[in-house]
Amino acid sequence: MKQAASIEDRYTIPGGFVLAICEMLKSSGCDSNALASEAGIELSDTIGPLSRVPVRAVAKLWRLAESDTADSCIGLAIHPFIKPTTFPALGSALWTSSTIREALVRLVRHWKMLNTASDKTFEKTDEGYCFTISARTECNDISWFSDHAIDSFLASIIAICRSIDNNNFSPLCVHLTRSRPPGIDKHQTFFNAPVKFSSPQNKLIFDKESIETPLATGDPEMAQQIDLLIANRIALMEKKDILNRVYAAVVKLLPSGTPKEEVVAQSLNLHVRTLQRKLHDADTNYRRLLDGTRRELACSYILQPHLTLDEISYLLGFSEKTNFIRAFKRWEGLSPGNYREEYRRDTKYTQ
Repeated sequence: MKQAASIEDRYTIPGGFVLAICEMLKSSGCDSNALASEAGIELSDTIGPLSRVPVRAVAKLWRLAESDTADSCIGLAIHPFIKPTTFPALGSALWTSSTIREALVRLVRHWKMLNTASDKTFEKTDEGYCFTISARTECNDISWFSDHAIDSFLASIIAICRSIDNNNFSPLCVHLTRSRPPGIDKHQTFFNAPVKFSSPQNKLIFDKESIETPLATGDPEMAQQIDLLIANRIALMEKKDILNRVYAAVVKLLPSGTPKEEVVAQSLNLHVRTLQRKLHDADTNYRRLLDGTRRELACSYILQPHLTLDEISYLLGFSEKTNFIRAFKRWEGLSPGNYREEYRRDTKYTQ
């Protein structure tokens, strides 16, 4: 019994997303309170920025929802109820991102805030960019995941993109592992893009230009502060999440200079060898994590026109601007100045 409870606690989604599901069901004429109760969900437990609900219970709620509404595409109906507060902190980070690409990168980085029972990737391809989501092996059955869960997650991502850009935003193509549902093609209508059912993976394909165009609502400094808050919250959710704990510590220490591994370990109340072992178990090491964190922050800082290279060097903990320029060339293949100019040119950036 203890093992089962541990598994239930491990695989969860935010309480705010469950509230969005219940709002959607209520608007459809369902008794959302009764359905949630039947699924084993206490709605009072879904309130608060750190509230979490077991994925298995949410999967049951989706099955009950389909039965009550007789809608085999009920997961798509979630999109009008997705707001920044649906995913506390994470929602704010997405809505203050400078581009949709940056928002999707943040979504992947902080995915555990959205769902701990699935894996995801976001990568550049010949077509543009590809976002992929799949259930973890131990959760890949109907009692954990459902077509509605995947539909709702992908619909939420598109809803977020449309709200921070414009209502006409659409992916190039959508791939779904589920079979084609009967009746009207609601997927085609919602995504406004070709939908390929019975595919090997669940994924969204985006074109480069639409997701790299700067957004007027972007607030990079606020987004980065929220990044740190999210990393800390994830660390609270799962104390074993060493990568986010180290990331949060490094971001906090960088303005004081290159943080040594010993200092980071001490800030986490760990011995250096313990930190090294944990990072090794996560298939990385401190140097690689430090370099990756600096690179991610650098690419974000470069897009802030008010920050000089000297200021960026300081924020990243480099003792000399030349060291930062050398590192940036290694990361991106061109100088920080050329990167900034190329980005402006490619995205028709205007100030």
